[in-house]
Amino acid sequence: MLRPDGSWKYFFGPRWLPGEGFTTGMAVQSLAAGYNPADGSEVVLVATDTGLSLIYTLSWTSLETKAAFYQSQMPRFLRFGLVSVLGLSEFGSTNNYAQQPTANDGLWTSLYLGSQSFRYAATGSSDAKQEAWNAFNGMQMLVNVTGDVHYPAR
Repeated sequence: MLRPDGSWKYFFGPRWLPGEGFTTGMAVQSLAAGYNPADGSEVVLVATDTGLSLIYTLSWTSLETKAAFYQSQMPRFLRFGLVSVLGLSEFGSTNNYAQQPTANDGLWTSLYLGSQSFRYAATGSSDAKQEAWNAFNGMQMLVNVTGDVHYPAR
């Protein structure tokens, strides 16, 4: 999508466009595009050989709205006190997923621990405090399971 400032916004693949067989040079036609400078929202209607996509952005003006959405998504990522990766059981459906342990669970958990600690410091939320402690306990388990504080589990 060509934006009013001359930059491009690139949409490709099944997340954005209908169909399964995407190839280089596939014919895609932008039927209509719009930009609202007041809130930065954008919309584009795209036609491919298998259907139409209406792609649009939403402006979430309140930090509280963003935070509430984020917090509502987190429970499905939590596994044994750690933040895990989710694989979708059915393509395109976020309602069906499978948690998958990876070597990066400690990384994601440490970032979540930091975010919940800052959330608690900023809001005093007892839920944020509990989430921070849960993440800390998950991180502590990664250290305790090896028996060596210099070698946490992954």
